[in-house]
Amino acid sequence: MGLFKNEVGRPSNETIKKRNIFKGICFVLVLIIIGLVCYIFKDDIKIFNTGNKTSDGNNKVTTTLNKEEKTNKDTNNKYVITYETEEYSKENIKNTRLIATVKNEANQEAADKIQKTLRETLEENWREIKENTDDFAGKTDEKLGVDIKIKTLKVTDKYLSFDDSIMGSFGGVVWSSVGGLMFDAKTGDKVSLNDISTNSDELNKVIYQFGIDYLNKENHCLMDDWKSNLLTLISNNWNLDDNGFNIYISKYDVACGADGSKIINVPYSKINDYLKDEYKNK
Repeated sequence: MGLFKNEVGRPSNETIKKRNIFKGICFVLVLIIIGLVCYIFKDDIKIFNTGNKTSDGNNKVTTTLNKEEKTNKDTNNKYVITYETEEYSKENIKNTRLIATVKNEANQEAADKIQKTLRETLEENWREIKENTDDFAGKTDEKLGVDIKIKTLKVTDKYLSFDDSIMGSFGGVVWSSVGGLMFDAKTGDKVSLNDISTNSDELNKVIYQFGIDYLNKENHCLMDDWKSNLLTLISNNWNLDDNGFNIYISKYDVACGADGSKIINVPYSKINDYLKDEYKNK
């Protein structure tokens, strides 16, 4: 009889036991190695194009997850913003919108506030788009539809900036609008002019005059109340990015429809004197 075999030529119980122990050790080692690799590269793992599709008659709703958009891993506020693409289609009409998901392991309460505002801001527009799709689908062979987009502009220890846009058509007047949002990174609340400035009145005057000069030069069909509308937009529809202060002006806000939507950028060189240190371009 051999050392590892019994009298019928099969492995002995002792041999089988040793083999099972060896396999178990190997399995545990593999799990430990996989765990270490995931831990080391956890911040670099991205999710690409996963999701689900559902259909309801001629209406098709598709949801996919896009790659990570913005992260500030080197700061105390580690925000990660991703976007899902949802599609609502019927016959010749295809609409899409981006839905933001905001994560921050160190401050999820603030992240939830930001996410809620980003989603609610354009929800009414999406409902209207779906209603128009149901009304106008199949009435023409033309490919129609409207897209709602959100973009992360800047993420810092102090604030997060986003912009959004709605562009497209159902065969008549073109849908065209733009918007800007800015949030406090610590609280998740929307940021006001008072929050970023040392003198909000002077800051407002500088931005307003820049907007007046720009629109007088670039627009040829300004509305009667365009100046008061501009003041409202400066207070409610703006953000900061790497280039300065952005004023978001949608179609019909200050001018006739032919002028469409536009974003006026006021450079930091014009406003730095009136900004708090943490908002200045340094």
